[in-house]
Amino acid sequence: MLDNDTEDRVYKFYNEIVEPMYAELLQQGIRLHSVTEKNNQVLSAIASANRRSNVQDAQSDLDTAFRFVVDAGLEVAQEIALKLSTQANEILSNKEKTKWCACAPKEKVIEDHKYALKTHKEALESRTNTPNEREEAVYKFKEAATAYRAWIGLFDPELLQDFKYFQWKNAARSQTIGFIVGLITSTIVTVAAWQFLPPQQASQSPPQVSKK
Repeated sequence: MLDNDTEDRVYKFYNEIVEPMYAELLQQGIRLHSVTEKNNQVLSAIASANRRSNVQDAQSDLDTAFRFVVDAGLEVAQEIALKLSTQANEILSNKEKTKWCACAPKEKVIEDHKYALKTHKEALESRTNTPNEREEAVYKFKEAATAYRAWIGLFDPELLQDFKYFQWKNAARSQTIGFIVGLITSTIVTVAAWQFLPPQQASQSPPQVSKK
């Protein structure tokens, strides 16, 4: 007897997992041709199953369709998790950015990132050859992606975007302050030294600091 639940699982998995995740990538200009090919193979396998008169052959086609749709979901989920992981690493690569752009306590930033890494690692280790276990891996990658999004959300997006300008502005301000402090210190030292000169030399005016 043909297991119609398999066909229902294929459509449910595609509509709830593959399609929305792939749409997210497409909005970012990322197109995975291998995923498009797998989706076409899913439809082809289902169409073949519906034409079969032999129940066993039809069931084999539906099982094939399920494998293809899971593979498509796994590829998309991995791509999204990897992309978010790269964004997180880009933030972490600059300690100053991590420090100044965070909108949460340091402890939460550290713990949430550890959780995202742990979840991502578990997803990578859960990939196997059986469809059911690969399906489970898809959900683990989705969980990892959610964890990375939550972690990235701990940072001010405007500060992240403008951080290079912020660094340049802060460096320029520090240099200006350093120059002014140096000039004032130099003047104070010169005047103080003048007071210890012999009376005849001290009666003369102290040297003037010319403006260039």
